[in-house]
Amino acid sequence: MGSIKLPMTLILALIFHTWLAASLPAPIQTGLNSHHGLDVFDEIQWTGPVVPGGDNYTFLGSVESIKRQIESTPGFDPVVFDVYKHTSTEPDLLLKRAGGSFNVECTRTSDKRKGADLLSYLIALKHIKDLHGSCSVIGRVCKRFGCKWEASVGICVFRETPFNIECAEIFRIGEILINTMIDDFTGKVPDKCQIVAGDKNSAVYYSGDANWSLDGRWWTISAWHSSCILQPWLSGPLPWPQSASDFEPDQRP
Repeated sequence: MGSIKLPMTLILALIFHTWLAASLPAPIQTGLNSHHGLDVFDEIQWTGPVVPGGDNYTFLGSVESIKRQIESTPGFDPVVFDVYKHTSTEPDLLLKRAGGSFNVECTRTSDKRKGADLLSYLIALKHIKDLHGSCSVIGRVCKRFGCKWEASVGICVFRETPFNIECAEIFRIGEILINTMIDDFTGKVPDKCQIVAGDKNSAVYYSGDANWSLDGRWWTISAWHSSCILQPWLSGPLPWPQSASDFEPDQRP
């Protein structure tokens, strides 16, 4: 028995230390990933109710983490995820872009290091589907809300002023972007996306941006090639002093 006790002790110690290391939060690193010259992070600041008509909460994390935080909040009602009926209780906190015109810019390539396949983009976009409330980006940065294999989908903001938008609106604009790429691939809107490598048969990897055309293109929903790097997130309530009236549009540098 003595010859077995030592190895088992070591195994249990390794399991404990592995669990402990996995549970400890690590600082979010910059420079590991970039898009449009901006750092990319996997977390978004979210504000909204956990029950229809309830008070607003604010959480920071990946979309998956935010949904778990919402579900673990006392009083949570699953009906709140019906984004078409229940949103934030303070409309002035939201920058909603109902309707409007989007300028979609996209490219396609045969180099799989420069683009991603359309199916992966569709799966990545679903991460934010049914997320109600307001999503916020603070600073010049890209916030990735969905990723599958090498396909990343996120929102990029090109100014320092905090930017708020309905999470459901991010999904809607993302659908416009991805569907435009699909229409280009299937020939419904031929030659919409510029071919930068290969030809129409080999250029099956896409990237692109959906720019709000009335605001000088200072924010965009983007789909681009980038590995899915899991980054840690923070949780807990945060202050939310901004209102939509604070956000005058300015130009992309």
